[in-house]
Amino acid sequence: MARTYNPDISVSMLDDALHRGLTTREKILATLAQCLETRNTKKVHLALELADARRESPAESIAAVRFFQHGFVGFVPQVEFDAPSLRRKIRVDFCHKAARLIVEIDGLGKLYLGSGVPRDELERERRREQWLRDQGWRVIRVTWKELFTEAKFEEIRRALMSAR
Repeated sequence: MARTYNPDISVSMLDDALHRGLTTREKILATLAQCLETRNTKKVHLALELADARRESPAESIAAVRFFQHGFVGFVPQVEFDAPSLRRKIRVDFCHKAARLIVEIDGLGKLYLGSGVPRDELERERRREQWLRDQGWRVIRVTWKELFTEAKFEEIRRALMSAR
């Protein structure tokens, strides 16, 4: 599939398989070494290089591919913070420590996780984001639609540049 599809699709599929423990990078490389087909091998290696088992959704995988395409480096997926005032740990989709920048990928699914009450989840998310801001982090939210536009990635670029 990585020979045929663009990285946003193939990386999403690889991330999911790796995240669910269905395969490993080593198994994929071993299979690739046994293939007689050599077409688009560089494309396969790029997809494997970009793949990361820590990502939890196709949107996060696409965001990571977009970071690569825009030349952004330093984003780490699924970073956890201890938030004592919230009496819990919080995890963010992407963290760029040097730039003190958090990128959160928004999806409607988040509103139905946890309590299952969207209003409660929105309030919980608001408190979580405020805690991050109080700690000196800038938070940029990206919707599914914005993954396919340039404007949001220009905002991220400006945030990275201003942190230098």
